[in-house]
Amino acid sequence: MSGIGRFFKKLLGIGATAGAAVATVKVAEKFRENNPDGVKDVNEDGKVDYKDVAIEVKKAAGDAFEDAKKYVQEKNPKLAEDIGKGADKVKEGVEKVKEKAGEVYADIKHDAAEAEAQVVDATGEVAEEAAEIAEEAAEKTAEAAEEVAEAVQEEIINK
Repeated sequence: MSGIGRFFKKLLGIGATAGAAVATVKVAEKFRENNPDGVKDVNEDGKVDYKDVAIEVKKAAGDAFEDAKKYVQEKNPKLAEDIGKGADKVKEGVEKVKEKAGEVYADIKHDAAEAEAQVVDATGEVAEEAAEIAEEAAEKTAEAAEEVAEAVQEEIINK
């Protein structure tokens, strides 16, 4: 990466960090604005705890986002429109990914079922082949036993 590339990468990182810091401050301001007397029992579970704070932080973040959205719409409607179009494209992309994921899952499920069927078939074939080999071995063993019995009989009886 060139020196200029590293510079812009660092600059973007600084910008993102600064943006996150500003967003955090805005959310904190909204939190204080929404809760001037402190957090109440928002979820009505009989106590004020971290769950109530989380609900209020989420609300403050939503309020801060709405304020930023209104500001951008007022100051630069074209940018707001472009952001909206970009968001729509992201939503479309997410829907396409969901759809494709469903198709891929169906394909994988189908392939797994086929593989299972092949394993079952192969297992049956192996079992049949093993039975044939066992039968041949039993026949050869019986033949060998007869030959041994005959040889023993000839050696003992014929002598």
